[in-house]
Amino acid sequence: MPAQTAPAQTAEPRRADAHGKVPVRICLVGIGGFGERHLANIRRLEEEGGVRLVAAVDRRADDDGALGADVPMFGDLEQLRAAGLDVDVVVVSTPIDTHFDLALTALDLGADVLLEKPPVANLEQFHRLLGAAEEADRLVQVGFQSIGSHALGLIDRLLASGEIGRLRAVGATGLWSRDTGYFTRSPWAGR
Repeated sequence: MPAQTAPAQTAEPRRADAHGKVPVRICLVGIGGFGERHLANIRRLEEEGGVRLVAAVDRRADDDGALGADVPMFGDLEQLRAAGLDVDVVVVSTPIDTHFDLALTALDLGADVLLEKPPVANLEQFHRLLGAAEEADRLVQVGFQSIGSHALGLIDRLLASGEIGRLRAVGATGLWSRDTGYFTRSPWAGR
């Protein structure tokens, strides 16, 4: 098991910013592949003051300092636990077969979880994960593009205002283009 690449950090008190907001402490699991998109979004949210990347986990356990000196990198979530670092949200952006165990560990750490889709490999794991989340009184969310779309809020406002009339039916068509690069970006993609 690889060692962490930064000195262990102990839990620190949460501090509010100048506006009284307390940033959500995030751990990103999986910094390559789609994790790069999560990292970019986390960095954007950091600039807005809403979150703070406090740790990352990757089996390589070495980011060559790309995350910055103040973001320790761990080889797994157990190393993060051993370091005593508290997190509020664990973002899991790893191959599908790792989601279940990582999500359970994150819940056990007391964190809410954001999983890439599909959330787990089978229905049994899905039900077990829901039970674990309920028992831990934590949230598990799956990162579907359409849920994060600004279009849904706009449609909701237009319907509520009556501007487009009364809702009579709902239909949808997904036109996401998946080129060869999408399926060849990793050995597990599209499998």
